Amino acid sequence: MLVIGSIASDFGTAVGVVAGMIAVGGFIAHAPRALAGAPEQDIQVATVAGGLFGLFIGSSVVVLSAIASRLSI
Repeated sequence: MLVIGSIASDFGTAVGVVAGMIAVGGFIAHAPRALAGAPEQDIQVATVAGGLFGLFIGSSVVVLSAIASRLSI
């Protein structure tokens, strides 16, 4: 396989993992407040906080995966 194809595949996987974690984190954080009928401002704050937490977790997974694949663990 071409090197460019491998890099593009790894990049696509990383973007997908991070985007998915942002979406899942935002949803999980705002769902309880939305179901409880909280004000819109509280729901928005919870969604952003959950998205940022998901970004951190997703980025950590991508970095650790890259380190592990380079070290052949």
